[in-house]
Amino acid sequence: MWRYVSLIAGNAAFFVPLDSNSIKALFGRFALLEPPSAICPGEDDDSWHPFCAFGLSEVIECQYNGYQYSMEWYFLEMLRNNRQYRSEDLEDAEFIYFPHCVSQLYFALRQRFNFTHWQAIERAELGYLVPILRWAHRSPAHQRHHGRNFWTVFSMDLGRQDFPRSAAWLEPWSVGSLTGSATWMRDNDMFFKTHSDSLSSARKDADGSDCWDLDTAPVALANTMFPARNFRVQDTVISIPSRFSPHPRSRRFGGRPVLAYFAGSPNSCARERIVKVLSGEPGFDVSTSFAKSNDDYRERMWRARFCFVLRGSSHTNNVRLYDVIAHGCVPIIVSDDFQPPLDRLLPWKDMAIFLPTSSIPRLVHLLRHEITEEDRWRCFRNIALGSPQGEKGFPEDLEAAKHMASKFALDRDTLWSGLSAGRVFEWHDSHFWILFYADVANKLRDRVKQAVEKAVHPAPLRVKTLEQPEGSPTPRGSFLALQWLLDLHHRREKRSPQVVRCGSDSFFSQGRSSPSLKPLEEFDVGGGFNLAVTNRHSCKSEPTKFQNAVLQVSSDCEMSIWELLKKNSPQILWIDNTTAELRKDLAFVGWLCFSQATLQPLFHPFELEGLKPVICGQERDGDLEKLLKLGSSQSSERWGAQFTFWHHQENTRGRFLYT
Repeated sequence: MWRYVSLIAGNAAFFVPLDSNSIKALFGRFALLEPPSAICPGEDDDSWHPFCAFGLSEVIECQYNGYQYSMEWYFLEMLRNNRQYRSEDLEDAEFIYFPHCVSQLYFALRQRFNFTHWQAIERAELGYLVPILRWAHRSPAHQRHHGRNFWTVFSMDLGRQDFPRSAAWLEPWSVGSLTGSATWMRDNDMFFKTHSDSLSSARKDADGSDCWDLDTAPVALANTMFPARNFRVQDTVISIPSRFSPHPRSRRFGGRPVLAYFAGSPNSCARERIVKVLSGEPGFDVSTSFAKSNDDYRERMWRARFCFVLRGSSHTNNVRLYDVIAHGCVPIIVSDDFQPPLDRLLPWKDMAIFLPTSSIPRLVHLLRHEITEEDRWRCFRNIALGSPQGEKGFPEDLEAAKHMASKFALDRDTLWSGLSAGRVFEWHDSHFWILFYADVANKLRDRVKQAVEKAVHPAPLRVKTLEQPEGSPTPRGSFLALQWLLDLHHRREKRSPQVVRCGSDSFFSQGRSSPSLKPLEEFDVGGGFNLAVTNRHSCKSEPTKFQNAVLQVSSDCEMSIWELLKKNSPQILWIDNTTAELRKDLAFVGWLCFSQATLQPLFHPFELEGLKPVICGQERDGDLEKLLKLGSSQSSERWGAQFTFWHHQENTRGRFLYT
C-alpha cells in the first residue's frame, strides 16, 4: 500500500485562488507610514507634525527578537526590502502599513525594570503606542479613508486585547495578530463529522469538566474598561515562523509507525487531559516532557501520522501547528476557539482534522476507527506534497481549478500551484508574504468599498447622532470611548445597556443632528445597540435599583456620586466633571477613571489636577478570585494579575497597582 501511494503522490495539486494578474496587481499598492522618534516640544496643539509626536517618551529601534516575537520587525523589513510592492507616495498608495515595535519595547521594559505584565503594557502604551497611534490618526494619509485602509501587526499573543488603552485608536484599522474569531470553526462547519451526533457541538467532557471554559477564562477575563476578545472582520490572523524548513523526508506518507504524537508543557486543561487519556496507549506518543534535541523532536514528528495541536497558555495558534505541517504530520487541532491564518485562501478543511475539546475522552476510538487513512491522505497531500511546477494533478484537481477560476474570475492557466502548505508557511520564502499581502489587500479593499457604498446609499442609522453639549470635550474621542464601551456591553450581555441619568439630558439628547459628531459613523462596529431604544431612566424619579447600567452624571445633578452608587450598581460611570480628589476617592473603592477625550488614565500614578470629564469602569475582585481558582497551571504573571490582596483602606485595584 505505501509503495503504491508513494508512486501516485507526486501528482497531487494544491491550487490557491490567485493568478499572475492578481499577484501583479499588488505591486506598488502598499506604503509605509513610519512613526517619528522625536517628541514634539510644548503643549499638544491637535495638529499633525511629520517629524515628531506629542507625548512620546519611549523610543525603540525595531530589531529581530527571536522566532515568536519578531513579527512586527519581519513585516517592516519585508516592505522595506521588497520595493516592488511599495509606493513611495502615500497619496498613490492603496494601503498604508503602520510599523511599530511595541512588543519589543514591552520585553525591554520587563527586563530592565523587572515590571509585571500590566506595568510593562501600561508604560509601553502610554509612552509609545498611544502617542504614535494618535500621530497616525492626525496624518493626511489617515484622513483620506478615516483609517479604513490602514493595517498593522502585533507580535504579542492576544493582539488588540493585549493593548487596552490603544483599542479605541485601532478600531477602524485592520490588525494582524495570532488571535482570530472565537466562532470561526463553528461558523464554517470545520469540525470532523463523527458517528456521535453531539460531538461537534458539545463542550462538556465525559467526566463533567469543561476544558473550554477553563482554558479560555484567563484570555477572556477583562473588566469593563479593558475588553476581552475584540477580533474584527477586517483583521488577519498571522502564523508563527517555524524554525524548521520542509525536508524531503516530510513528503513520505508511509514509514510512520506512530499513530499520533504530542509533547508540550501542561499549561492548559486540554493538554493535561490529552496526556492523561493517551499516556501509555499503544500507538500514541504523548508526554509533557520536551524532546531531547531538535533532531529528536523532528524524528518524532516524522514517525507520526497525526500530531495534536492544542491550546497552550494563550490560544491554539501556536508554533506547533507550523512545526508539524513542515514535517508532513497531519495536524489534529483539538480546540473550540481557533481561526487559522489565510483562511480565505487555503483549504484548511483539507489540511487538518478539527475536533472540539469534548472529543478528548474518545480520541483513541476516533483515531483507530473513524479518522481513516483516506482522511490523512486528503490532508497530507495538501500540507506536504502540493504539485510539481507545471503539473495539474488528478482529474478532480482539474475540476477544482476550473471551479476556482470561474468563482474568482481568474485565469485558469496561471492559477498559483506548485506549492504545499508546508512551503506556504516558510517565512524565508516568498509564498507566505504574497498570500498575506493578498489577504490583507482583499479585506481592506472590501472595507473601503463598503464605506463608499454606504456613503452613496446610506442605510438607516442604528446609532442616532448625539448632540454635543456646550463646553464638552472633543466629541470624537469621547463618543468613540462611549461607543466602544456600549459595543462591549452589547457583545457580552447580548442586549442593549440601560442608561441611568442624573441631571440634564443634553448629552444623550435625541432627534437633532450635529455635524461635529459625524465621525462617530467611522467607528460603527456593528454591535447592534441603539441609543434611541435603549432603556433610559431618571435616577431621581425611578425607585428601581439598576444593575450593570451606564450611569450618566451631569454637572447639575443634585445627588452626590456616593448616593448614586448606593442606589444603583452601574457598570460604567460617565461623569461630566470630576475633581482630582473625587477621582482619588473613586479609585480607592475600585473605580478606574479615564479621560473622556483621550482615554488617558486619571488614577494613580497618572493622576492629573483640575476638573476632568471622565468615563470609569470598575475592576471587580471576583475577576481575580476566578483567576485564582484556575489553579497552579495558570501563570499569574502571564495575565498581569498580582495575587496580593490589599486591605480596603489601602486599595482594591488588583492587577493595576504597582508592587
